[in-house]
Amino acid sequence: MYIYNPVTVNYLHGYRDFVLYLQQLNTSDHPLIITEYGLSVSPTGPGNWDYGGNSLTQQQEGVLHMYKSLVDGGANGSCVFNYSDGWWKSGNEFVHNDAAEEWFGLVEYTSLTDKQGQVRPVWKTVKDYQSAIITQPKSAEIYINKVPVEIYFNDTIKRIDVLLENNLVYQKQIINTYLTDTLIIDFQKIRDAVLVFSCYDKQNNLIKTEEKNILITTTELTLPTIQISTNSDFWQTGSVDVSYQINKSANFTTDSRLDYIYYPHVGFEYGQKFQSNLPDGEQVKITSRHIINNNVNVFTLGAAFNISYKGFQKRIFNQLTLSRFNVNTNIAAEHLTTTPGIYTFPNPATEYFTVKSDETVTSPYFDYVIFNNAGMVVKHGIKTGWNIPINISHLESGIYYIHINYNNQSVPVNKKILKF
Repeated sequence: MYIYNPVTVNYLHGYRDFVLYLQQLNTSDHPLIITEYGLSVSPTGPGNWDYGGNSLTQQQEGVLHMYKSLVDGGANGSCVFNYSDGWWKSGNEFVHNDAAEEWFGLVEYTSLTDKQGQVRPVWKTVKDYQSAIITQPKSAEIYINKVPVEIYFNDTIKRIDVLLENNLVYQKQIINTYLTDTLIIDFQKIRDAVLVFSCYDKQNNLIKTEEKNILITTTELTLPTIQISTNSDFWQTGSVDVSYQINKSANFTTDSRLDYIYYPHVGFEYGQKFQSNLPDGEQVKITSRHIINNNVNVFTLGAAFNISYKGFQKRIFNQLTLSRFNVNTNIAAEHLTTTPGIYTFPNPATEYFTVKSDETVTSPYFDYVIFNNAGMVVKHGIKTGWNIPINISHLESGIYYIHINYNNQSVPVNKKILKF
């Protein structure tokens, strides 16, 4: 997950909130691991956190920004790309070419005879940051009454101080590598707070400082929302008409700009980004039209804007991904199939359902994809056995569609499921 593309990452959500979006899609108990992020310091390139050409300082700042965003977005782990420069990436492993792909390393080797290598400044930046990984509180989050504290330390850190407006509000001597606690902050009803965490070693040397910008409130606040709707025949007409319904909240100041995107998932195509003025009013509707080229089989629509309360800021976003694979299953009953020998039970379902087959089906397994009524994938499975319960307890009540594929059919079996 790189900060410079596509538009869903660097324009719609922003890096932190795209991680949050991924975590929201993660309905399993599996950890979310971002397996690549980093910046290239190739001799030439655009720089400024783009693909190649970044200075050593820009590499430090950009990687640190991404690392903080990964933690605040809720990722459970990550891997910086990469340990050392990839001389082989441009085809000749014995030459360090001026190509962005060859210059992502935390470690630089200067020649073929350099057996030791030298760490770049970003190495210490990453090392110091992960001496204390603060998973709670998270920047841009809203907390009710109390602020949770959760920190993973290495064995360097022996004391932590937390300051609010230069006042010490928390101090702890660290005796192991994990801390969980609760921070009590005095406030009346709602307060924006910039908490400064300072971490020290046993000689009282400052190893790391990190700010967390949060909002504390006595009651749950209503957040603004974005609802997305489209015409139903976009695959047939080759154009999609989009309506973004914005519902604002009196609790927050809403930015005057709406960012929205159209992203066709074709190769490394960047995607298209747009902006529109966001008029005054509690409810606002913005519309757009996008042309769908013949080589597009999947595309993403999305919109986002910023809200604030004094010094606190938060991103409000929503996106919708549509595929030719699930053509109008959310509205067109004729796309449902009544294949003999395949059915779901129970239907309606609450927590589990099974896909059953009779003796006419010889395959022992099937693959499936479940879509919600807006066409988004909410669950999938491969090599699933017939009559094995499929857990849908995490899904909201509503209408869903399951696409069942066995024996490598060209057209999957489609069934409607009611979730209570």
